[in-house]
Formats: sequence, C-alpha cells, structure tokens
Amino acid sequence: MLAYPKVFLKTGHEERILNGHLWVFSNEIAAYEGALSPGCLIDLYNHRDKFLGRGFCNPHSLISIRLLTRQDEELDDAFFSRAIEKSFLCRKSLFPDEDAYRLIFGESDGLPGLVVDRFGKTAVVQSSCLGMDLLLEKVLNGLRNNLDLECVLYKNDSSIRSLENLPEDVRVVSGEIPKDSRVNQKFGDQTLHFFVDVQQGQKTGFFFDQRENRERLKDYVSGKTVLDCFSYTGGFGLYAACAGASSVTAIESSVPAGEMLKRNFADQGKEVSLIREDVSEILERFQKEKRKFDIIVLDPPALAKSKKHLFSALRKYQKLNATAISLLSEGGILFSSSCSYHVSRSGFLEMVSRAAQDAGRRIRLLEMRGQSRDHPILVSMPETDYLKCAILRAD
Repeated sequence: MLAYPKVFLKTGHEERILNGHLWVFSNEIAAYEGALSPGCLIDLYNHRDKFLGRGFCNPHSLISIRLLTRQDEELDDAFFSRAIEKSFLCRKSLFPDEDAYRLIFGESDGLPGLVVDRFGKTAVVQSSCLGMDLLLEKVLNGLRNNLDLECVLYKNDSSIRSLENLPEDVRVVSGEIPKDSRVNQKFGDQTLHFFVDVQQGQKTGFFFDQRENRERLKDYVSGKTVLDCFSYTGGFGLYAACAGASSVTAIESSVPAGEMLKRNFADQGKEVSLIREDVSEILERFQKEKRKFDIIVLDPPALAKSKKHLFSALRKYQKLNATAISLLSEGGILFSSSCSYHVSRSGFLEMVSRAAQDAGRRIRLLEMRGQSRDHPILVSMPETDYLKCAILRAD
C-alpha cells in the first residue's frame, strides 16, 4: 500500500472529526510530514499520532482536508466504484422506476466535493475542489462500472471553485450529449417531462432538490391562480398546472430558460403566461396594480454565498417575501425557499415573520420542508442541510 503524507491536528481538534464530520480547516492543523502537494492524498492523525482517516489536502484552502474514508484502505478505482454503487442503490430504492435524479451528493455520499446528476444515460459531473479534480478519472471509471451510460459531461463551472483558484472546465469526456435530454418524473398517475440543457443550463441543467416540494402543490393549487417566481425551466409552475391550477404565470428573466419553460409546458399540453423580466421589479409593479394570486412560489438563487453576505441576503429575502405576501389573496399560500446554507431554518422563519409584518399580514406556517431525498443530509455535517422551503398561509 502506498505511503501517504501525514497531517497532524492540533490538540483538542479531533472531536468533530470523530463525530463524523469530513472537513478539517486550515487553523486546525498542527504539522505536515512528507512531501505534500496541493490536492494530494494524505493520512490524517490527531496530536497523539492516532490515525483518523484518509482523504485529500489543499494547504492553500480554508477547508484544507476532506476525508474519503476512516479506514486504512487504498483510494483506487475499486474504492470509487464501491462508493458509487452504494449511491446508485440508494437512489434506485428511492425512485425504482426512474432514471433521473441526483446520484451523488458530495459529503453525504462519502465523496466530498463531488456532485453527479443522472439524466437517463447521461451523467453530469461537478467537482468543487482541487482534490476531487485530481480523482475525476477514478470517478469516471466508477460511473462506467455501475451505470449504462452513453455520455458523461464535466460541468465544473461553479463559482465555489474560485475559492481554490480553479478554472472552469466544461466538456464532454465521453459520448455525445443527446439532442433532447430530459427528465421524467412521476406525479400521481401522471408523468411530467422536462427538457433540459445539461451543457448550457444553470447548475447541471435541472434542480432535483425541490422535487418533493413541487409535489406538495397538489394539495393547494386546484382551481387556483399561481405565480411562479424565478421559474427557470418551469419546475414548480408545470407541477402546478398538472395539479389543476386555473392559471400559471411564470417569471424568468433568462431567455434560454424561458424558451425551455415554454417547450416544457407545450410538451405537457399546458398553458403558461411567461414574463421575461426581473422578479423584484415585476412584484413591485403587481403590488402597485393591486394584483392578487392564490399561490405564489418564491425560489430565488442562493443570495448568501458566504457568511459575510448573510445580513444583506436576509434583507433581500425579506423584501422579496414581503412583496410576495402582499400579493396573496385572502387565505393565499406562499411557497418560500432559500437554498443558502448560511441562512438557518430559524433565521429563515424570523425573516419571513418580519416580511409579514412589513406586508401588514398575518401568516401561519403549514409545513416546513427541506431538500429531496436524493440530497440526503449527513447528520454529522450541518453543511449538507441547506434547503429551506416554508409553506405559509396568509390571512
């Protein structure tokens, strides 16, 4: 077995690791031993020379170490194939008749810094750190061993890569992207179809994490008017239309996303009124016009991408939510989300409460929900619990 460089923790810093966390921060490291290069594999020890695990290290990053295993085992092709098999079997048990979902959710699946979304026989792979970049060939082999794939795309364009000064890397590494990539999702006795652009679309081309929150629309939207903000390619809106909404208005400023949205509605035989403008401006205009909607969905992009942006992000969330609440009809329902990890659940609900005060409305929380089951939460790592979705009734 290869001998890896050693990294030693400072005294008193191993408890979080022993409890199951997979990250070591730069200020927790006491010493290095052996030839160390950015992104290389290392062995982690406490200050008493006790082995804690094996992973990869970038001494120039705030998150200096990400652990892949607690065992003294080779991190070879077989290791990655086993890890991917576990992830695949988990998703297969959750969605036995489907082939589109988040296949690998980073730390929660024991593969930190890695995201893989499956679209049938196409896999979209995202790496957020140097250590995982250097292991992508092993990841690719593991995917081939476990899935019948015709195309693998590297979509390494996340802004988080800038934290390790990594370049964008978007390319097809095997096969060809299908002309019509799409997601099929069961919804009651229906099957919803979403065309996706895995190469040019946002993230991997589709947001699987809101799937089960979209399904909850069925209990609220029948015969109701729906406003879907930040609609992207129509996720919430199409679910609402298929659940019997009387009308769906979607707001999406991106022209390519708007075209895909219209295509998705047309393919399902549903109608939508699409507004291609900024959400905040449209909501404020509707407010002046005294427009009302029975159901409003607010699913903005992450506004707090770091802790230092939290205060300003909460103010933006509050203004958006206050305006949306003012547009709800009596007894109207707001689906309000935040995908910013730095916004806690309690902080999110406090923000919504302030927004209701600003709107002069009383709101009640009907459901507090999170991310879909193909984005499982590693209970020892709060960082994997990021999505908040509050279903609220306004009086």
